[in-house]
Order: sequence, then structure tokens, then C-alpha cells
Amino acid sequence: MNPVKRIRIGVGPTVCVLSDQSGTHCSVGLFPIAAYLELRGDEDGVLSSAKPGALAVVHAAGPAANLAFSLAICGLSLALVGEGGLVPSLDFHLPALAASFVSALSIAIGLYNLVPIPPLDGGHLLLATLRAVGGIRSLPNNESWIIRLGLVVNIAASVLFLSLVAVDLLSRG
Repeated sequence: MNPVKRIRIGVGPTVCVLSDQSGTHCSVGLFPIAAYLELRGDEDGVLSSAKPGALAVVHAAGPAANLAFSLAICGLSLALVGEGGLVPSLDFHLPALAASFVSALSIAIGLYNLVPIPPLDGGHLLLATLRAVGGIRSLPNNESWIIRLGLVVNIAASVLFLSLVAVDLLSRG
């Protein structure tokens, strides 16, 4: 049986949905800056039967895909426009500037995803490491609770950050 239950590439409105005979659903969002993979047995965000090494590979794949996407966009910009890179010069053309922005955004998302707070991939990598070092096979109830707490912390930190940015912008006039 195929271990992959759902694959989502991109965010925003769904552009395309495909399914195969094994029941894997693939969908593509309008903006291809992120990806999501759900494995069978991962309904709560916890792969309780997976080995820590396999978990590390699964959760490192997201940030690696962000980096690969960023490099592909820079390469495509270089090939099509003759300019490309993460730090554009002031004389960049608009397509190269847009490619630089998308590449930098993809790298920022990948790095943010490595922050060791569940439910981010970095948090899952931390949990997999703790399971491997501690020799614990699985803590489904505790891991689900930790992931939910991490989600609340993540949302609260994001709201705080955006509030501070808004206050700073308003104070500048």
C-alpha cells in the first residue's frame, strides 16, 4: 500500500486535483511556494509507527524542497532574463526582481519551517531526535499535545510580530 495519503504543492486556490488507484490525492495551489505531504497513519500529525530516521527524512524534505525551488527559480531567471540571484542589483528587470523575491521568500519559508517548534518541520525533527536519543518508540498522546501547544505558540508569536511591525510602521508616520 502506498504510504502517501495526500500531496499538496502550493498555496491559495486549488488549480488541479489528481488521484491515483492507491488513493493518493495530489493537488496544486495557485502559488507554488510551499508543499505539504500527509502520510497514512499521520492523521494527528504524529507518525507513531515510523522510525526516528524515517521521520527526520520526511520532515527535512519540506525545507529541502524550498531550497530546491528557490535555486530552480534563480536558474530559470538567469536562463530566461540573463539576470538572477537572491540579492538583485538596482538595474534588475522586473522579471528578475520578481524571481529574486519569490526565491528569497521560498528560502525564508524553508528556514522558518526549521524552527524547532512543532508543528513546524523543525519541531518534528526535534521530536524525532528526542525519540532516537531517548530510545522511546512513540508518545502519540504527548506528541499530539506538544504539536497543538506549538501551534498556539507559533500563532501567538506571528500575531505579536505582525503587531510590532504595525506599531513600528504607524509610529514612523
